Amino acid sequence: MAIQQFVIFKLENETFALNINKVKEIVQIAEITRVPNVPDYIEGMMNMRGHVYAVVGLRNKFHYSSEKLNNNARIMLINSGNTIVGVVVDEIVEIRNVEDKDLEKTPEIISKVKAEFIKGVIKNTENVTIILDIDKVFDVAA
Repeated sequence: MAIQQFVIFKLENETFALNINKVKEIVQIAEITRVPNVPDYIEGMMNMRGHVYAVVGLRNKFHYSSEKLNNNARIMLINSGNTIVGVVVDEIVEIRNVEDKDLEKTPEIISKVKAEFIKGVIKNTENVTIILDIDKVFDVAA
């Protein structure tokens, strides 16, 4: 029985998961420098220990309401393709071990409707936890 680890996080009232292999680091919200003429989901850039990263707000990317960040908000540094991107989330809930039997593909009716960012779901939870395909989230064409 294979086990995968996921970082479980929240955006608004929704719970998402990201395979821990994609997560380089989770950090406190840092100073973000705005950049003109970029899509509204690009929060800007941040300097972290001498490296500059683009920072994406998943709330805007997924068309959720824009709210002020609270003390629980974090930036996850994500490996996507050949680059590292900062992703702002409302809260990190936990790191969870998930058995393969508790993973399920996206229900067909949803997967046919503009759900290209969804890799699957974790079904052993009270609520459905959506597993993101972070590479598709950051695909320029998406």
